[in-house]
Amino acid sequence: MKVLSWNLCGLGRAGKLRAVSRLIDIHNIEVCFLLETKIKTCTDSLIFRVWNNSNVNWACNEAEGSRGGMIALWDDTKFQVSSVEYGYGWIGLYGQHMQSGFICAIVGVYAPCSMSEKRNLWKNLCILRHAFPILWLMVGDFNETLNQIDRSSGYLHIKGSSAFRNFLDSCHLIEYQLAGGYFTWFRNCLMSKLDRAFSDESFLLQFSNVMLHRLPREMSDHCPLLVSDSLLESGYRPFKFLDCWLQFPNFKIIIRGFWFDGCTAFPGRFRFLKKLSFVAAQLRRWNKDDFGDQEYMLQVVISQIDDLES
Repeated sequence: MKVLSWNLCGLGRAGKLRAVSRLIDIHNIEVCFLLETKIKTCTDSLIFRVWNNSNVNWACNEAEGSRGGMIALWDDTKFQVSSVEYGYGWIGLYGQHMQSGFICAIVGVYAPCSMSEKRNLWKNLCILRHAFPILWLMVGDFNETLNQIDRSSGYLHIKGSSAFRNFLDSCHLIEYQLAGGYFTWFRNCLMSKLDRAFSDESFLLQFSNVMLHRLPREMSDHCPLLVSDSLLESGYRPFKFLDCWLQFPNFKIIIRGFWFDGCTAFPGRFRFLKKLSFVAAQLRRWNKDDFGDQEYMLQVVISQIDDLES
């Protein structure tokens, strides 16, 4: 899974077109969201200047004057889209990730600055989320912060952050930790974390190696975001403990065994971090090889029941 999201603050310049094209090529992108394009009319010729690939399809929200605009692009041989939904501030792609075979939704977001418009956006996305209860990934510029540390000034809009948090909670979405830096928007001495990525727990289970990277800013106020299951050279993969693991029979016995093996591999009182790293690695392997198969087996049983009932 490789998804790129970038608020370009205007796509018209040839330099920005080349910059996007280069990132798509370097990172072998499967789905790309270009935000704040400021383009009124999107054409095939423009798309092929961005992504010169005959397998590429696209959808867009055209700009209103010199404001807004979104373009979603995808390689149909890697992510086969069956349905495209879109509204003010978002484009949703629903289809099959060809490498994994999983059906999922990938939603690109470019939130407006207006508080009332953002509330409407959260409401519409929440309706969308519950209408498509499948594996879910959402990435983009949310134009809102969640904590004081998300702005270098320390300013927090209480009502705005509360509405944003309530939206995420109601949709049961989990935020990805950002590798490569903290802030994603820069202007003079001001810095903010406005660009983010979220997924549901099912997506985390099936794409357990996925990370969120902040790429160099280059030609925009915003840094590009890369959702990728391939480690970059400077990438550190943070460990995520999933609550659903606790429902697995004898999970406490399993993790106790991993800890015992870690103590055996790294004996001594002052190797605590090495033991924790060992346990984390074992849990990742167990999640992929054993626990992850529970979803597959469930689908097999459901399919068998459906065959019997029909």
